[in-house]
Amino acid sequence: MELAPAPSHAWPVRGARWRAPERRWLPLPALAALTHRFRGDFIARPRLSGRPGRRCRRASESLATLKTLASQDVNAAEALLEKMLLQQLQPSAAHFVAAVNMFARSGCAQQSDSWFQRMSQHVSPDLFAYSAVINAHARAGDVERAEARFEELRKARLEPDAVCFSSVLNAAAQRGDRKRAEGWLRDMAQARVAANEVTFGSLINACAQGGDAEGAEGYFEKMQSERLRPNGVIYCSLVKANRLRPEAAETWLQRLRQSGLQVPVAAFNSAINACAESGDMDRAERLHGQLQQSKVRPTLVTYNSLIKACASDMTRAEQWLDRMQLSKLAPDEVTFNSLLRGCAQRGDVKSCEAWLRRMERSGVSPDAVTYNTLRAACSRMGDFEGAERWLQAMEASERRAVRQKLSLEEADPFLKSGGVLKKALYRFRSQGDAAIAEHLELALEYQWVYGYPRLPPEESQLTHGAFKYMAGMQAMTARELLKVTSGDVLDPFCGSGTVLIEAAVAGRRAHGCDASPLAAFVARRHTDRATPLGPLVAKAEEISAKLGQSSGDWDILRGEISKAETLLKDCLWFIFAIAWRVVAASRSSDAQPRRYFLSTAYRFAEQLRQLRVASGEAEATVQRCDCRRLCLDEPVGAVITSPPYPGVYSYQLAAQADCQQLGEDSAFGLLLGDFQVEQEIGSASFTPRSEEEAAAMWQEEQVEWLGAAFRNLRPHGTATIMTGDGDRIDSLHSTLLAAAEVGFEVVATSTIESCADEAHQVPGMVRTEHMIHLMKPQ
Repeated sequence: MELAPAPSHAWPVRGARWRAPERRWLPLPALAALTHRFRGDFIARPRLSGRPGRRCRRASESLATLKTLASQDVNAAEALLEKMLLQQLQPSAAHFVAAVNMFARSGCAQQSDSWFQRMSQHVSPDLFAYSAVINAHARAGDVERAEARFEELRKARLEPDAVCFSSVLNAAAQRGDRKRAEGWLRDMAQARVAANEVTFGSLINACAQGGDAEGAEGYFEKMQSERLRPNGVIYCSLVKANRLRPEAAETWLQRLRQSGLQVPVAAFNSAINACAESGDMDRAERLHGQLQQSKVRPTLVTYNSLIKACASDMTRAEQWLDRMQLSKLAPDEVTFNSLLRGCAQRGDVKSCEAWLRRMERSGVSPDAVTYNTLRAACSRMGDFEGAERWLQAMEASERRAVRQKLSLEEADPFLKSGGVLKKALYRFRSQGDAAIAEHLELALEYQWVYGYPRLPPEESQLTHGAFKYMAGMQAMTARELLKVTSGDVLDPFCGSGTVLIEAAVAGRRAHGCDASPLAAFVARRHTDRATPLGPLVAKAEEISAKLGQSSGDWDILRGEISKAETLLKDCLWFIFAIAWRVVAASRSSDAQPRRYFLSTAYRFAEQLRQLRVASGEAEATVQRCDCRRLCLDEPVGAVITSPPYPGVYSYQLAAQADCQQLGEDSAFGLLLGDFQVEQEIGSASFTPRSEEEAAAMWQEEQVEWLGAAFRNLRPHGTATIMTGDGDRIDSLHSTLLAAAEVGFEVVATSTIESCADEAHQVPGMVRTEHMIHLMKPQ
């Protein structure tokens, strides 16, 4: 039911009297809702004639300022709202809705929800507020929270409209849960709310992601039968849905072009890729011609698809490579692998080897696909010795990466194969569920072979180790552990954020906390989704331009960062810290801050860009607190973490050392003295009077943090823990005792231990480590 608008008070001439709007009679329920909605305004404004009061004018002005700031600086907009609350200048419902919408658009679903809750403490949320917060969770793919807010809307006796239904339906579609999305469509029909373009767009996109072209086209026909006009995004989804049917993909592309809507390059790329999948190079080239006629600029994906489509005609493929380079686009591993595949299909081994050399000269590293393509070319020609040679080359490439991690000599006989390496250096002991234990063993093996923070060469580094924390989990280890868990993830000892990054890339919501302010700061930057990358790089360039060629310009750099705007400052300090650490590690006496700072800014901005692309809308949040006091708003499905090993490290001393080196005026300098040793579990700084006291203290700490993890898990949730033995303390035994005391059930455990003799022991492969997989019972 539509409500009458709030009275519009206008004073065109000083002293003019207020004139009431045209009277509209409303049913009693609507009138009651209207009175409730604007009750605060009537109380704050006892007179209805003359000029508006000062408080009213300030609130109106602040709303305009808030909306302006929201499009430029999210932090500044939030600060304005906080200031209003501190000055007891009561924000209206419009202020809160603006804040909820602001964070929804920025991809910060948790902050959007937080402001929605704060709104509930001051004014009753209306339909606009519920729509905004549901949309925030939908963008993050958090179906459960979106549905929970939707149910609250119904309990508040508000009638959901098409926007509310479409948002919660879109959350299910983003998750790839088509059945759930269709269920919301049925609920929408039962509520007699007409579906709109957004509703059908979400359903069509869900079908496209699953490759269901018939389902996508069925929804499109239904949409047209209801006289709804499709937008460009819907047409793009239909082109993508037909990725195995090039003729149908081209048909949908032509329908998009004939619609009069703007045609994005993604639509052409999807259609050209459909041609590439079936080897229809004539159609692919014809589509490229149409792309040029539309004055759309081709991308690297466009050219890679064209080269892939022409793989059977190497002359045409090379011509497309030349055109790519004329467009100032550099070929990547996908480009070269497509060219190699074309030569391999004809068994042209010499051409394959020539393309490999060109690939290496271009600075592109061969990957597993490259070597397997070369092996296939040799096998096709019956050259099994050549195929074996390329297999050995691939293994040698992998071994080189292993050698960098293990610091072993080139001629070490234990590197001839992974099997020999495994038998020579370490062994496993596992118990419990065999399928789970297999994953736990592989996770431990990743940790020992690759360590922290570098990933295997074929994997994207993302932001892992941008700031090299003193100890951390290997990203592949976290990725493996995510395979045996489900739901939202909590890492109560998040360190530099490895688990949070990998959970986000897996499309799962993640929460992290750490007692160390340095760890919390680093993890926030490693998972940063809010800082705008363009302005960040521009600001780094502006600051760098003010520096000279002197190695003593670090103080000038500190001063310039201190003056930067709030939205960019923390990230600039983070870049400063990385650059400073690189220089300190090199021990160079003439290192120029300008060069190191700017190159670090470029590299980190690119890493953040790659992370945001890889993680989509998935969100990771970080807070600084002692995990033993942590209480989440909602329980999670999984805890994945690696707590401190007993008596091995002192994170407090390491954090203070970093802060002191970087300077008291930096963001890190503010952390000095803010990290007490009693907040740290298993600290090496703790000096017990006896071994018995150390063991008792450690056991007490284990029970405390596992108890907090237990409280923050939902029934049947899991806790997966990587831990290592300390000085005369068996961490596996102590963790299992504490877990039983708290109420966990043990599912599986795995232990990795060194079996190498002293001559072949490797740093990082000495301390016995364990994986423990627990479950919270119903």
